[in-house]
Amino acid sequence: MCSPAPRTVLDTHASCREEVQRWRTEDIEQKVLGNAVVLWERYAEQNRRFVEERSEQLKSFANLAALITGFAIVAFLQACHTFKMFVYMHYLHTAEACIPCPAPRVTPVLYQAHNLG
Repeated sequence: MCSPAPRTVLDTHASCREEVQRWRTEDIEQKVLGNAVVLWERYAEQNRRFVEERSEQLKSFANLAALITGFAIVAFLQACHTFKMFVYMHYLHTAEACIPCPAPRVTPVLYQAHNLG
């Protein structure tokens, strides 16, 4: 740590103190940089967790929306099918009302036998 071949003991002591002081200054700078790196990594990790959590929330929200959309489409199709059946049945009912029904055929024998009593 000390420089080789100092002239006097005081010079040796002074130069050693300067080197120790310089070493301490550099050490403090390195510790400050190390602390900054640790703080930055902590911040980056928090940010990564936050983004990952939001991503999971969006995925679950998208799955829920897809499920609800599927139910809505099925309900819509069932309602359309029911409505088509209703219109079809209503059409058949009104169509039957428009078509004259043939008179029931009664055989004369049964008619005469029915009126005998």
